[in-house]
Amino acid sequence: MKISIEYTDSKEIEVLIRGGATNPEILQIVNALHALNAKTTNENQIIGTHNEATYILDLDTILFFESEGEIVSAVTSENRYRVKQRLYEINELVGETKFIQISKWCIANIKKIEKVELGINATMTVFFKDTNYRQVLTRSYMKHFKTKVLGG
Repeated sequence: MKISIEYTDSKEIEVLIRGGATNPEILQIVNALHALNAKTTNENQIIGTHNEATYILDLDTILFFESEGEIVSAVTSENRYRVKQRLYEINELVGETKFIQISKWCIANIKKIEKVELGINATMTVFFKDTNYRQVLTRSYMKHFKTKVLGG
């Protein structure tokens, strides 16, 4: 990999990546730049797209982040926004003060959780405030959830 830096008077940073269309390193570099951009946008915001428009989302408005295959979404009470980061990157970005991972595919906003119900086979379902959204709390995340959210 060759890295070139050109200094200009512009305050905006421009990144140009050249390489073969099938080079997997390009996708890794782009993902790292998106993660860096999200971190520098604002610690309480993340960039999401919906219907081909880009939005700056306040983390306080997000109910949960959900991964479905390669697609990661930020879900609010109004819409579902696609975000560029992977779930593990979002977990690092939001930390554990406002959000908690409740399954391999979901990170929930603690302040948006309305209730938790015990289901069949000792599963738990997390319900979110003022919406019909719910997510399954998987067993591997249950102990941490009980300690952090339920206080025991």
